[in-house]
Amino acid sequence: MYEIIQDFTHPIFEEKTGPFVSIYQETHRAPSDTKQDSVRFKNLIKEVEGLLKEKHKKDIYEPMLKTLHEIRDNQLLWGHTQEGFVLFANPNYCVLFMLPRPVKTLTMVSNSLYTKPLIRHFQTVDMYHVLVIDKDNFKLYEGNRDDVKEVVIDPDIPTSKKEVLGDENEQSYLSHASYGGASGSTMYHGHHDKKQTFETDIERYFNYVDKFVHQAYSNKTEAPLILCALDEYQGVFKKISDNPYLLKKGIHHSTKELKDKQIKEKAWEILEPIYQEKITILVDKYRQAQTKKLGSNILADIARSVVKNKVETILIEENRVIPGKFDYETGKLNLTNINDTVADDVLDDLAQLVQKNGGSVFVLDKDHMPTDTGVAAIYRF
Repeated sequence: MYEIIQDFTHPIFEEKTGPFVSIYQETHRAPSDTKQDSVRFKNLIKEVEGLLKEKHKKDIYEPMLKTLHEIRDNQLLWGHTQEGFVLFANPNYCVLFMLPRPVKTLTMVSNSLYTKPLIRHFQTVDMYHVLVIDKDNFKLYEGNRDDVKEVVIDPDIPTSKKEVLGDENEQSYLSHASYGGASGSTMYHGHHDKKQTFETDIERYFNYVDKFVHQAYSNKTEAPLILCALDEYQGVFKKISDNPYLLKKGIHHSTKELKDKQIKEKAWEILEPIYQEKITILVDKYRQAQTKKLGSNILADIARSVVKNKVETILIEENRVIPGKFDYETGKLNLTNINDTVADDVLDDLAQLVQKNGGSVFVLDKDHMPTDTGVAAIYRF
């Protein structure tokens, strides 16, 4: 059996019984590509099977392979993938993540899960949302410095003005249901002030959208929100918005003319200074802590401190792998050759334990790391 999950709260992240299988795969939304995705997954299973047979007994790996084969053969599942697919498994659990952004394809069998790319996906240091809205509809995009993708909203959630407010002769959505506290009553349009009625409807619709995005997305991610709309709607929306994550700067453009790539480019023009400021604050905080002996870039020292729950924040270099084994009881490291098929990435192990202990984990590209060791830690005390 397997489960589709959305965060790190599942019991598999508390498991100590291996072996652990980690599979990352780029997938597609288009039906014409999903068959090929399942074929690629089949090939990844063969890689995993070879690694499992090399080091583990048949009674351990056969049930795991059976579950992987079930996933491979589930065409309904492959027909509902997004841009990225992540699988974690051990003898007790198997979980899947369906991600709106691509991931780099890889397989790993080791003594712990390989979560660093997923942490990078969920972290908010460079994450943002773009709300694209006009008088009739809205779309929400999620992005980072590399990519932006439209958020797939539950089809049962009203998104158009017509769905939310209703027509003249039908009941308003807001009068009998709401999302995030939006409420209202049916407005019947007469022949009096049509302009005022139109403006009132726009405000009511924008108010609904603001509350929906705020509670369903912004509150959960704390990611900056950029408004993409014509000038005439920018002021109206920002006037009624209660979303503290909505930025003053917006994309002043017709919503019908922008492609995803253009949305990403225009959004990142706004976000890049904010991102750079966040990184600067993180790095400065680390350097200040280091001068007070409350920070370190020495891997062995950080490992011992993580075990003692002394690490408040850890910075990990993206795409950096330090193979070895990490003792979760003592913090001792046993670094090995990168070709060791059962070795873990100790940076990933440290990130997992810091996260489990309630600390903050940030995965930064090499150019933004304040050290050349692949890791930097800020201690609690």
